[in-house]
Amino acid sequence: MDASTVRVLLGALGTEDEDRVTYALDLLRLAKGVDMGAAVRPLLAHPSRDVRAAAVRTLADIGDAGAVEEVGKLVESDETEVQLEAVYYVCRYGPEAPEEQMREFWYHADPKVRAAAIACVVRHGNHIEIGMAHEGIRQIIDDKSPENAGVRHAVAKAFSSMDSPALTSLLDELVRDADAWVARQAIESAAHLTPPSLIPSLEVRLGDVDTELAARRALAAYGAEVVPSLRESLLDDDGDDLLRRRIPRVLFMTGTDEAAAVLAEALGARPSDLCHGPQALRYHVIKALNRLRRDRPDIAVHPASVHAAVEAEARLQARWLDYGAAVASLGEPALLLAAVLHERKEQSLERLFRLLALLYPSREIYNAHAPIRGGRRDAPSPHAGLRPNALELLDNLLDAALKRLVMPLVEDGPIDDRLGPLRGAWRLTAVTPGAGLQDLLDAEDTWMSGATYQAIAKLRQRAEPPPNGTPALSDAPTERRPDLNLLEKVEFLMRAELFAGIDTEQLGQVAAAATEIQFEADDVVFAEHEHADSVYVVVTGEVRLSGERIPEDHAREGDVFGMLALFTDEARLLTAVATQTTHALQLEREVFLDLLADHAEITRGMLKNLTEKIQTLSAELHSR
Repeated sequence: MDASTVRVLLGALGTEDEDRVTYALDLLRLAKGVDMGAAVRPLLAHPSRDVRAAAVRTLADIGDAGAVEEVGKLVESDETEVQLEAVYYVCRYGPEAPEEQMREFWYHADPKVRAAAIACVVRHGNHIEIGMAHEGIRQIIDDKSPENAGVRHAVAKAFSSMDSPALTSLLDELVRDADAWVARQAIESAAHLTPPSLIPSLEVRLGDVDTELAARRALAAYGAEVVPSLRESLLDDDGDDLLRRRIPRVLFMTGTDEAAAVLAEALGARPSDLCHGPQALRYHVIKALNRLRRDRPDIAVHPASVHAAVEAEARLQARWLDYGAAVASLGEPALLLAAVLHERKEQSLERLFRLLALLYPSREIYNAHAPIRGGRRDAPSPHAGLRPNALELLDNLLDAALKRLVMPLVEDGPIDDRLGPLRGAWRLTAVTPGAGLQDLLDAEDTWMSGATYQAIAKLRQRAEPPPNGTPALSDAPTERRPDLNLLEKVEFLMRAELFAGIDTEQLGQVAAAATEIQFEADDVVFAEHEHADSVYVVVTGEVRLSGERIPEDHAREGDVFGMLALFTDEARLLTAVATQTTHALQLEREVFLDLLADHAEITRGMLKNLTEKIQTLSAELHSR
């Protein structure tokens, strides 16, 4: 390297562009016989981690031994790469022999320093045997105690700087560590290195809620290399359902042609009629294809495959419509079952429209879906006024074959008139209430089966006989008989405006966390200025609500009160007093926040509900 080039590079060290500084330092390491230590040492205090690490590395490579004291301070840095370079520098140029200095770092009290020493050994194995690192990591990993988690975490982080195939099996053990904090860090390191042997363990971690996000990113980092393994797991009908539902998103994140081919292959599997698991998986596959097509318009999905998938989904949608009509005739005893059927119908309709978006402009398809889909609990869609326009758009957009399949499912009119031609083509018959209850009770859908069991129990409690063909409660296997008390709670929560955007199955999680509580007349539920820690839903009875600055109000059956306790740490603004014997469901704030953290569907449902309320209020204000 000539003198003029060195001068330009040294000048670049004073710029504010950290990428330029790092690049200059990497080139200066190649310069021979040039005294540049004075220009590099100030960079040891640079705000950029990458620049500091590059500065230490450069000083070590050019043989500048005059910065031991300054570099020594970086040994206890919180940044692994800086620590690693500092440990190497001090071992080479410190006052002690390299082996003695390394041994001191090896048994350092700070686990991060110990981990950096191990990483240093791996990177610079020409100075100290790799076997020493393997032995040290093995000792750390074998100590599974909670007290040693910090050391295991530090080693897992240091692995991001260790590119040694000989140690990959040890990283695999850290990926499988029982401590999720340790495992997440090991997974992040695996994402930097992408060793193929770690893919099976990363897939397992994808199915763990505590490590899902890290595992998803790590697997996607492999690109096309990970696709064959993901394909095998995705298409394994005996595999873990939760894991299989998470794989399509990883395939989308790889953004590869190979991923698109696997998703299309999975799309070809026909949906099992009333089995909810495959339907949920199918949704994730279609959604991943939608997102992949959005980001990669050049990727094509064979139209014939999509047409076949549309027909399969249309057939399932027709069945939901038939069952929904049959159950609607049963009235109040089947209130929960009707809500579940509505949800399954809407889920199927969304899948149908997402499939159409693989064939036609997605914006037009989604604009048509919004007014056509049902509202909450079978209420009209908030976009129902645009329904005629949406139907006209579909009628003009779809080809003749798809029009015959789709339009009868979404048009208005008597269900027998709409579905008659489809039933004839598919050799289906209209569903009677009794036969429908039998089918739904036998469905491989635990939530649906439970709601059906509850409906049958209520029908058999009535004075009038149940519909012909209604199954006996004994027909349901013992292990599939639901907790009827839980389902009763869900029915009450369905009436609460706060939970209106949450599907019934997710409401089951809320109901399981709620406690039944009873108040007598004049009992104080809570007082103004008290700490707010619970929200209440009135089951029966009445509660008077009053405050210093708030007009008196009453909470009756289905009403929620004390709601701010869910979202703030503020003191109560009201006093709540029972006016008569009152039964309520109590939901503690901390329990509810845990539910929101563990179940994203509940969070989305509440946000959707709040958004719709804001839109309604906004529309009312504009109309005044």
